[in-house]
Order: sequence, then C-alpha cells, then structure tokens
Amino acid sequence: MEAANTSLQSGDTPLPESEDALHRALLAANLRHVLHGHTKNVTGVAFSPDSKRLATVSDDDSVKMWDAATGKELSSWPGHSGGLNAVAFMPDSLGLLTAGKDGVIRIWNIDNRQETRALRGHAARVNAISLSPNGTLLATASEDQTVKLWDTVTGHELLTLKGHTRGVTGVAFSHSGKRLATASSDATVKIWDPSTGKELFDLGLSKSTYTEGALAFDPNDSTLVTPGVGDTIARWDIATGREWPPLSGGPPSGIRLLAYSRNGTLAASGREGSVRIWHAGESRSTIRMPGHSDGITAMAFSPDGESLATGDQDYLAKIWAEPNSEEPGTGLAQFHAPVRGSSSASGGYRLRDATEGTAPNTRQVTKVLDVSSGREVLTLHRYRVLRAIPVAPITISPDRNRIAICEIGTDVEIYDSTTGKVTMLTEYKSGTRALAFSPDGKQLAVASQDRTVTMWDALTGQRLSALDEPTGPVFAIEYSADGKRMATAGPHIVEVWDRKTGRRQQSFKSQQDRGHLEFSPDGKLLASSNTSIGIEGTTEIWNLGPVQKVASVPLFNNASFSPDGKQIAGTSGNVAKVADPVTGQTLLTLHGHSGGVRHATFSADGKKLLTEGNDGFQIFDLDIQDLLNLARIRITRTSPAFTEEECKRYFATYPCPLHDPESSSHRPHP
Repeated sequence: MEAANTSLQSGDTPLPESEDALHRALLAANLRHVLHGHTKNVTGVAFSPDSKRLATVSDDDSVKMWDAATGKELSSWPGHSGGLNAVAFMPDSLGLLTAGKDGVIRIWNIDNRQETRALRGHAARVNAISLSPNGTLLATASEDQTVKLWDTVTGHELLTLKGHTRGVTGVAFSHSGKRLATASSDATVKIWDPSTGKELFDLGLSKSTYTEGALAFDPNDSTLVTPGVGDTIARWDIATGREWPPLSGGPPSGIRLLAYSRNGTLAASGREGSVRIWHAGESRSTIRMPGHSDGITAMAFSPDGESLATGDQDYLAKIWAEPNSEEPGTGLAQFHAPVRGSSSASGGYRLRDATEGTAPNTRQVTKVLDVSSGREVLTLHRYRVLRAIPVAPITISPDRNRIAICEIGTDVEIYDSTTGKVTMLTEYKSGTRALAFSPDGKQLAVASQDRTVTMWDALTGQRLSALDEPTGPVFAIEYSADGKRMATAGPHIVEVWDRKTGRRQQSFKSQQDRGHLEFSPDGKLLASSNTSIGIEGTTEIWNLGPVQKVASVPLFNNASFSPDGKQIAGTSGNVAKVADPVTGQTLLTLHGHSGGVRHATFSADGKKLLTEGNDGFQIFDLDIQDLLNLARIRITRTSPAFTEEECKRYFATYPCPLHDPESSSHRPHP
C-alpha cells in the first residue's frame, strides 16, 4: 500500500509488483490469525462465551487455548488417547468440555488444566457435542448410534435417544433449548424434545443428499439447515418439519460443516478448503473465503458475531473477521458455487450454462452475470435437461435479449429472454462447434462440424449467407465491433472474412489449434488463444492491416480485450493475468482461485475483472484507486492497532480507519 500510495501521490503509475502485493493482501485481509501448534488434523474449535479465547482440539490428542485477539497460545495439555473430535466452553468460561475417539467426554478446569469429571457411557467414539443455552444439559452424539443427555453439574446421564440406525455424526440444541437436532450417517436428521427424549420429526433425508453431520439452527429458532442436493443447503421448519426452498451457492464438493452467527450470517464449508457465506435474507452465497489448503474439519462463529474460526487437515486453525457482503472487489466478492458447463461473454456480462443438482433432481439453466458485481441479472430455465456435464457451444447477444445454444450437439436454439420465444435451427445434424452473435444481435453465425459457417437471422431463423469455404474445421467465430468483419480459427490457422460478401480477406498460420478469438474494440488487433484448462498455450496478437504478429503472450489462454483495448486478460493455470496486447508484457497476476481458471472477463467500464474457475467466480478491482479505497475499508490490525503515522503512511487517510471504525469515508491526508 505504501508503494502504491507513493506512486499515485507523485503522479506515477504503481508498479505491477505493488499492485499484485495489494491484491494478495486483500485476499487475506479477513484473516486475522493463523494458529500453529497442532501436529495433526484440527478437529474442533470453540470460542469462549466472551469471545476472548479460542479452544482447539486435534487428532494429536491435545487441547490448546488461544488468545482470540492476538493469536497467542495460552496453554496446551493432553486430552484423550486416540484423538479428539469436539470441544465446547461451559457458560461460565471456567470449564471446558472435550470429546474423543475413546468414547469419553471430559470436563476440564481451564485455569489449572485439570480434569474435573469424566462422562462415560458411550460404547464407541463421540463424534459431536452440544450444550444447552443455559449450560445445564449436554448432548453427545456417538458412533454407537445413540445420543445421550447429561446433567453438567452432577455428570449424571439423564436420557439416551435411540432411533438412528448408524453412527450419529452431528447434534445441536436450538437457541431456546426446547429442540434438539441430530444427524446420522444413516442419511437422516431427527428433531427431538430434549426434556422428554421424544422424537418429534424424522426428516427422512435421502442418501444422495446427506452424508455429513452438518446442521445448525438459525438465530430465530425457526429453521434448521442441513446439506442439500449438490451445492444447496436444505432448510426445515422446526415447528412442522416442512422443507422450505433451499439456499444455493455452497461448496461444489458437498457441504461438510454449517454454522450460524448471532447476526444471522450462515457459513458453510466443504472439502476444498474454502468457506461460503450467506448473509441474512440471501438465497445464494455472495462470498467465498479461500484460505485452507486442505479440507476444513471444524468451524465456529464467536458469540459476539465478529469472528469465525476454522480448523483443517493441514494442522492449522485460523481466525477470520466476519466478511462484509457490501464490499464488491478483490478477495471477498467471490460469487456462486461453480457449475460445470459452457460459457461465453459479451459487453460486460458473463453467460454460464449448466446442469444444476444431481440426478434425478437435475435441471438445465442458463445464467447471465453482471461482471461489475457478479450478480445474476437473468436466469433462464430451459425446457429439457441434457447430459450431466453440458459442453455445447453457447453465446449471448450484446443486448442480452437472446441466448443461443447448441442443444445435444445438433439443433441450435435461440432463446428470446424478453418474450420466451424459441427459434430452432434444425439443419445441424452433424453438430456444431461454435456460435457468435453480430454486434447488433440480429445475426447469428454457426460453425458446423461439416466445416461450414452460416449466418442466420436471429429473429426469424432464416438463412442469410455463408462464408466461402473456410480452411478446415472451425473451432471459433468472432465478429469485429463494427460488424464488418468476422474471424474464424481452426487447426493452426486464423482467417478474417468480409461479413457482407463472405469472402476471405486475410489468412495467417498459428502456432497451435485455436478455440478462442477476440477483436480489439477498434478492430485493428485480433487475439487468438487456447481455451482448455491445463493446456498452457500462447496467445498471439495480430495486427490486421497489414497482417503481422505484434505480440505473443506465453502461458495465456482465453484472451479478452479491455473496453479501451489497452489491456488483455487471460488465464494461466490457477491464476488470471492482465497483459499489454502490444508488447505481450504481463502487467498483473491475480491469485485467489484454488482450482483451474477458465475465463477472465472485463466489466463494461474496464475497472473490474470477473474470473471463473473450478471453484466459482471472483471479482478483482483493476482501478488502483478503487483498490486502495477497498484496502482502507478491509485491511485491519487489531493488536497492536495501526498508529496515526502508519495510517498516513500506508492508507494516505486521516483519521486512521481503525481509529474511526464506524466511518464509511476517509479524506486524503494533506
């Protein structure tokens, strides 16, 4: 930040290295502390009632206590033999409960780390525990297929709840203490009356939708959430057992853990090392927090709602600030669980086609995302469900009014999003390879498997014209911005055509087979690149008058121009890159995805970049001033707090953001 601020104040452009460092800092901005010390998987995390301490337990048999504000380890002691599975604080913050694979629940005096009581009765390991809100009852879930209720004062076993047919993997009291929910590897969730031990509801979940012990009550005690189909979260009315419409946008690997904050923020984690966030009232997650290199195995919000703790299989625990959904930009503006399928971009919008859900509950959907915000602006539910992993060509008109897709590799269908009308092009029995709308959206070009490229009236479906015998198969089509020219790409060849006559104007050899083309906004340059994840190709930039290669950008796929034509964005493995199209120099490398990156698309104003990876979508701020403003909001340090001098030096603001945490605006320091 200091380097970027200094450059701006002196009238210079910040160096790519400082901008890259700022992006990396923002990606980690919500991470407050990384807690090192465990030597095996961290299996449980719990905040003290005052949110000042964090307890962690691990497969290494140890219990550790941490200062939640500083991340400092306060104490550590051996807990159980064979590893621990769960931890919870007593309401007075003086006692700590732990449960282990030895089937024993132990109560500890935190001050002297001495065991005060051991609760024995389970015939197998204890998987999960939950304290009633007043702390008088403890519920324990075991692999022995039972749930036991204990008096925490006397240590007496009060009730044994039976009904699950396999190990019980999750347990949770409602906030009123009047309901208890249990989850089992028999793929069911049950709701009980803890005062009587009576089973109230068996939610009877199917084995295809529930495999983990994740469950949580919302703060209002009206809804229970459990993993749903695919990336969804099922919601249940705890008064009636009725299922409500699900939440979407969860981890693509399936939901492993769920937790609510007191503010109604819901967190879900899967096996890929990230946390998805839903704020109250949201039906789809709007934030993805990457941060663990392996699967997350423990998660809990602090009672004050300001922090989230996670533990994972890489032996680490982490403390995060609760993310703010009103900050679109680098790091936190990471939208939507990934959906596997085809995609396209046009005019600051990204089109995504996919099959959602898992068989037999699948549906074919097409979503249009605004690149500047990542929000869905249009969702089209098509009338037939195709193969589980759609790979058909798909494209959107610049005005967003029409979407064209090759259904099942044969027929081409044009959907009018305003009227719902579907126009069928049925002449493609051999299948199609590429689709493209003209800039005015009135014409659709279709490249067929039979090596022809035909232009159709997008309104009526009438055949208009065709290109004059392309050289070999056509893998990509693109119109110039003025609509006067078209480009096609095939095996080691790129060709430019006169749109009106269909005649070839230019032809040049390419280093590789090309699946993606894009004209610069002024039509003077053409970028040709690869599309496949894992194939690290070279993007070639061609000057079209006269034809000559002006730049080669190595390790750069799916190139797209910025609106002013001064930059190109592309993908390379797990990162996105921004480069100079004239020199080929990489200007910026954007990290944050945990899997391969498919596409990078500029917003209409060129200030943001939306990237699409195997793990979902992210939005990056490209305007350096916007990036610094976001950093002023998000980058914090609580111990020690930033000094006034540091705030002037790093943030170039007065007063210091942390000195005035409620302020939403910061004026430049003179």
